[in-house]
Order: sequence, then structure tokens, then C-alpha cells
Amino acid sequence: MFKRLPITTIVSLQAGDEAAFNNMYDHYRDLLYVIIFSITKHVETSQDLLQDTFIKVFTEVKTLKNPLKFHSWIIQIAKNLALNAIKKPGEQLLDETTWNYMGQNDDPSDFISLWHKNLSRIENLIIAYHLVYGLTFQEISHLIESPLTNTHRLYKQALATLKVSYANEGADNHERLQEKD
Repeated sequence: MFKRLPITTIVSLQAGDEAAFNNMYDHYRDLLYVIIFSITKHVETSQDLLQDTFIKVFTEVKTLKNPLKFHSWIIQIAKNLALNAIKKPGEQLLDETTWNYMGQNDDPSDFISLWHKNLSRIENLIIAYHLVYGLTFQEISHLIESPLTNTHRLYKQALATLKVSYANEGADNHERLQEKD
């Protein structure tokens, strides 16, 4: 389960403590990257937006009135920056590198690629929150601002989609290997 930062760290962060910022960065870096990438599906854009998220946190953390809401606040910043990035007209975010990784079964990250290829943004978030970071469905429902029953339904739907996609991907690769022989 993803553990939130202690309130003392957040208060120190608000006071401008560099060690608290470094601790927060290390603590949230991976989670925020998964969230951003699940929205943009573009490596370089996600890395840039991750840095933008931390810059915004650094400059605005003093305005956060309730330190207990830090977790939701930082996630919302990352989501908003990513959503704004994909709304920019004329931008193609899926680069050639990302496309090349999709559908290849010789890399351990292929299953994650299937998430991004076959699931909606919200399903990607739910899967990442639950499987990667161990959040409960209650916590996920709060973060995505969706009823608990809907979160459960989307999770089950996403797993069913991944199961079919993974089976199809394996069959396609098996056929390609037989054609080469």
C-alpha cells in the first residue's frame, strides 16, 4: 500500500525545508509518473510534466491550507497538467519509441504497454493505483472522484479487457513466429 508522507514532512516542506522537498520528491516521483504517463502515453512529455508538477508543488505548497490534503492535492496537480497537455491542438503525443514497444512480448514492460494500448485513461489510473501502488478501492474512488461501485466495475472491466488483450497478443506473436519458420 502506498504510504502517505508524515504530516511533519509536509509542514517542513511548507516551511521551505530542502530535505523535506527531496523526501517528498523521492516518495511521489514514481506514482506521479505513472499517473501522468497513463494520460499522455508519451515518455518525454511525461518526464517534462513530472518536473513541472514538482516545480508547481515547490512554488505553491505554502498556499495549501490543509496539509492533510497534500496527497490529493499533488495528484490533482499532476493530472491537471497532463490533461492540459493532451488538450493542446495539433500535438501528437504518442512517439515512435512508444509505438515500437507496444505489442512486443520479449520485454517485461509489455503488460504495462497493453494497459496503455487497450484501456481508457481512467482504467489505466485504477489499475496503476491498485496493482502498482496498492491503494484500496476506497482511496482510488476518492482520488478519481468516482463512486466506489463504479471504481470496482471499471477495475473488473479493465482486468477482463487485459485478459483478452494479453491472450490475443500471445496468439498473434505465436502466428508470426510460425510464419518465420
